[in-house]
Amino acid sequence: MSLASLSYLNIGGVAKVVCYPLHVEDLSNILNFCFCFNVPVLVLGNASNTLLSDAGWSGVVISLKHFLTKITVENDSIEILGDIRLEKLLAIASKNNIAGFEFLTAIPGVVMASINGNAGAEKCSISDLLMEYKYMDIQGCSHSVSKKDILCSYRKGPLQTFGIIYSACLKGEMSQKDLIQKSVKEKWEYRRNRQPISERSLGCVFKNATDYCAGQLIEHAGLKKKSVGDVAVSDIHANFFVNNGRGKSIDFLNLIEEVRYCVQNKFGVFLELEIKKVGD
Repeated sequence: MSLASLSYLNIGGVAKVVCYPLHVEDLSNILNFCFCFNVPVLVLGNASNTLLSDAGWSGVVISLKHFLTKITVENDSIEILGDIRLEKLLAIASKNNIAGFEFLTAIPGVVMASINGNAGAEKCSISDLLMEYKYMDIQGCSHSVSKKDILCSYRKGPLQTFGIIYSACLKGEMSQKDLIQKSVKEKWEYRRNRQPISERSLGCVFKNATDYCAGQLIEHAGLKKKSVGDVAVSDIHANFFVNNGRGKSIDFLNLIEEVRYCVQNKFGVFLELEIKKVGD
């Protein structure tokens, strides 16, 4: 199966085996089998911040895409078993008058992978909302972690070793629906005008630092629209690389190196990756 079909960027080689567990027991059995027979495991959500190799994956790919979900809303808390897109989470919060989720507007990921990578925007992160989560370790054993034991940092989620987060409780604050919807609309318009949200990208390629914005450095280096193959630096936001149709992972990687070289040569700054790279 082509990994490109599982990637938001529409890039990736072939996976020999792709598993779609429906229940917690399925996920446990798959992981236990892979552990016992020493089979490498790759977990994919929407792969919206993950660059998949052209070489594909020789082990087992696990996707929660078809996992049977259960969503429970109680006061200002939303509990999710399985996985849903961030846009659906945002819609559920808005429908139930729960504020605090608006920063997720226009982020194309799914909830569990976003927790694993501590996705965010505007100095907010999904870990700010996280009260509890459940995950399965490499042997297929389940664990529950409460708020006091959750440790996250910038774009680094709570898991320090391999694990698959399959359930989470997120807490916002009660508000008025019209205020929430106004905030969402404002953020949507802001990002629509400043980010290539209608194009295939992985979001910000490089991390920002306290003393610089990666996109500004790339733009000031004159690299907007710079391309390798069918992958190009966005002309809307220079920290976004877009696939213009037939881009390859190697094109993306080569563009990363060219941009890094130019920025370091001009400003003396080495850009650290925010996206993940996986594959053989």
